[in-house]
Amino acid sequence: MSGGVARCGIVRHLYLLVAVCSLGSGIIGMVLPLWPTTPFLLLAAWAGGRGCPRFHHWLCRHRWFGPPIAAWHRERAVPLAAKVGATLMLAISWLVLLLADIPAAAMVAASLLFAIIAGLVWTRPPPTRHPTELPP
Repeated sequence: MSGGVARCGIVRHLYLLVAVCSLGSGIIGMVLPLWPTTPFLLLAAWAGGRGCPRFHHWLCRHRWFGPPIAAWHRERAVPLAAKVGATLMLAISWLVLLLADIPAAAMVAASLLFAIIAGLVWTRPPPTRHPTELPP
């Protein structure tokens, strides 16, 4: 086996490792305040497509993960349920920070950041296709 082929295999395995770790982080983000979900799912789809087409295929056709990934790739759209979920998690995260009694400057910075994130999420259009429809 030549050095180039071995490096190619290592790179594919690294992409797959990033994909699996990102998927795990996205799943954690579904239940943990202050931890995002969607960016990790998009990273998992991107890395999975480079490291393991079979993983990418499974992820993009998964009952829960597939529709938001497809909507983002197809139209840069965010489904209403994801918008509501993201906003709810931002609100919970803000309350956790408030209860943690962090300094006022940090609370203002977090509030501004959360408002920007919410604004970006809510300005994305909803998907035009049914969420279970797979991309062509």
